[in-house]
Formats: sequence, structure tokens, C-alpha cells
Amino acid sequence: MNVNEIPIEFQSGGCQLFGVIHRPAAPNRRGVVILTGGHRCGPHRWFVLQAREWAMAGYPVLSFSSRGTGESEGRRGDVESVEADLSSAIDEFFRHEPSLEEVVLWGVCFEASEALLYSPKDPRVSAVVLINLYLESHLYLTTPLHGQSLSAQRTAAMTYVRYSLARISTLNFWKGILTLRTSIDWNLASRRAGRQLLIALGIKRWNGVAQPHSSCLSDRLLEAFQEFRGQVLFIFSGRDLEANIARNLLTTQPWQQLCCLHRATVRELHEADHIFSRRAWSDQASTWTLEWLKSW
Repeated sequence: MNVNEIPIEFQSGGCQLFGVIHRPAAPNRRGVVILTGGHRCGPHRWFVLQAREWAMAGYPVLSFSSRGTGESEGRRGDVESVEADLSSAIDEFFRHEPSLEEVVLWGVCFEASEALLYSPKDPRVSAVVLINLYLESHLYLTTPLHGQSLSAQRTAAMTYVRYSLARISTLNFWKGILTLRTSIDWNLASRRAGRQLLIALGIKRWNGVAQPHSSCLSDRLLEAFQEFRGQVLFIFSGRDLEANIARNLLTTQPWQQLCCLHRATVRELHEADHIFSRRAWSDQASTWTLEWLKSW
């Protein structure tokens, strides 16, 4: 099936935003919106490849950059500004694709969280695909969700330390720092890493979040999950810290109950990293998404 790729621009919050619509030859009532996130690097080639694949299968796809990301104007804002950008993007998608009746939101990490938070607020959203859902790892990394023992906490903390060391030892990480494509709060990062190292060495014990409250991201995500009535697909990679945290949370009672209520689908690719950086991994995640889109 032939695919046309149409660049679009639209306004949100007084800023000019940019995106691309991948249009199949035949119209379809269901489309996909990819929340692309931060910079024009990392998994963005994957986004383009899968958008073309899904469009060839008959689904129109919109990928766009919110304020302060990609080529779009403005500064990266809070959740409310991202939601305004997403609403404007869906408006523009429907304007260009008059056959649309519903959209599926697709996001990785923080963009997956944004998709879930937005989903119950827009009746046009019929489903969400959540890749390695982000859950504030500095709060939940070693929180004893299942009454973790000290040894379990040390194991989790050591995982964090190994992950951090592996990340900063890569050439791409330092390229991102030197070219200003990667931004890090060094003060926060050093305090977090120091705390996890003390736990890993058995010097300190983590008591969890003393007073969880509704502003915690996981609480807000749970509330959005409760309110949303559409289809949900979770995809997790095995070699990723954030994915392991979110996957563990799904085993707790409130999330389990909602997964059953939504008939949520869960897929895991144990050998994959956070952004599915190998072609075989990204192809598998894209194939799972396409098979799921065709299943309901």
C-alpha cells in the first residue's frame, strides 16, 4: 500500500508546532498518534520506520513535537502544556484526516505517562500503547512494594548503580553532554546515586516514601487508568530500570484489578534495552503494536 508523508504545522499556546502525517492510500476510522518526546536522536528513527509500517497496513499515523522539542517553538512545559499540545495535534490530525473517528496514543517512558494521563480527558482517544511507563524511579526504585527485605533492596540498588555506570561509560552519553543534547541535574543525580550506593553496600536502608500523596506520578497514573475506558497495551523491555519498576507495580493489587477490568495486554521483550535500540527489538515492538491494533 502506498504511503504519503505530509508535513504539518499548527499553533498551541502561541507557539508553532511541527509534525508529519503518514497517510495510507485508503482512509481508516482509527489513527495513531506518536508522542515523540525530547530531542531528534535516540529512538526517533524507530518512530519513523514504524509509522511507515503502520500506514502501509492501513492506519494513518501522526508524529509531532510538542513545545520545546524537535523543531517546535517554545520551551518544554509542564503536563498541562503538553496536554494542550496533544489536544491541538489531535485536532489537526482530524482536520487532515476526515475519516478518523478515534485515535490511539503511543509513547515511550515519560511520553507514555503523558499519554495515559491525557487519555481519559479526550473522548477521541480509544486506546493507549505504553512503552516502559515512567514512574519516578528516584521515589519507587527501592520502595518495598511487596515488603522488600534488606537484601532485596540492596539488589535493586545495585541494579541502579550498575545501570548508571553502564550509561555514563558510553560514548553516546558524553557526546550528548558535550553537544548539549543531554541535560542533567548533576546535584540531584549525585545525591540519588550516593543514596543508592549506600543501600547497595548495606550501610543505609530505604524506608520508602513516608507519606505518599496524590501528587506522586504513580497515583495520578493510577487515577487516569481508573477513569480511562479504552484499550491498553503495555510493552516492557527486560534490560531497563524504568521498565522493571513499572512492571513490578503492575503486580500490585489496584493495578492488577484494573488490568483485568481493561483486559489490558502486556508484552515483554527480555533482551531489549530502554529504547529498543536494535532493529530486531524495535521491529518486535512495532509488530506487537500492529497485531494489537488489528485485534479489536
